[in-house]
This record gives sequence, C-alpha cells and structure tokens, in this order.
Amino acid sequence: MPKTFLLLSIFCLLSILFIPDFIGSENNPYLWILGIVLFLNGTYLLIRGRNLLIQYGKMERNNFIQTSVVVKRKLFAIIRHPQYLGLIFILLGLICSYQNWIDLDLGIVGISLISIQAVKEEKYCSTLLGDDYNDYCQLIPRFNFITGVIKVIERKTY
Repeated sequence: MPKTFLLLSIFCLLSILFIPDFIGSENNPYLWILGIVLFLNGTYLLIRGRNLLIQYGKMERNNFIQTSVVVKRKLFAIIRHPQYLGLIFILLGLICSYQNWIDLDLGIVGISLISIQAVKEEKYCSTLLGDDYNDYCQLIPRFNFITGVIKVIERKTY
C-alpha cells in the first residue's frame, strides 16, 4: 500500500517543527499547554496503536505494516485508525504550541493528507480483508473518539 499522502503529511509535520525558528510565534500560554496535551496524547495513540497491531494483527515476519486479520481490540474497538488520529493530534498540538499562520496552514494540509490516506487505506484493507473489515468499518468510526467510546459502551465490549 503506497503511503504517499502519509509521507507528505509527515513532511508538513516536520516543516511545522522548523518554521517557528525563522518567523517566530505568538505566546498564548493556554494554547501552549493545550498543544502539549494534544502532542502527548497523539504520541500515545501513535505508539499504542502500532503496538496493538503487532500484538493482535498476525503480521508476517518481514512485513511490519500489513496485518492478516482485522484488529478489533482495545483502541481499535473505539476508532479504526489510532495511529493516524495520533498524527492528527500531534499536528494540532504543534499548531497550538507554535501559534503562527504558516504552521496553521501546514497543519491543515497535513491533517487533510492524513484523512485522504486513511480513506485510501480503508479501500485497500477492504479488498485485502473482505467482509470482516467492511463489517468492522460499519461498527467503528474512522476518527471520532467520542462516538467510538459511546458505541463501545452500547456494545459493552472492549
């Protein structure tokens, strides 16, 4: 599965890291704290999602990305793409922390690219994993964490 949009969004993320050194940024302490909270939560989602794929995804030995089964446990019982939501939170955290217009623009582009990548990946997974994945997509929201938690409570499964 080509990850073109994901790579471009990571480029946006890296750009956001370095731009404030050249143009400066605002200094709202509340936004800065919100940014740190978002960044840390995003990092957790990114790492934990990856670890869950390794733990439950029955990955082939030389393939560290593609699973052979649909992972429906823990974070994946709440949202379909915890790693991508983690990247979105990281981008939002950097936007809030650095507080300048260029970073806001790059963040919006990065978040859009991550969303496009998620949709493309779902189409790929649908062809690879079939009806099991399609049923999973009907139950679990793509990025909406709150809706996912409500659905887990309704189903009483985690």
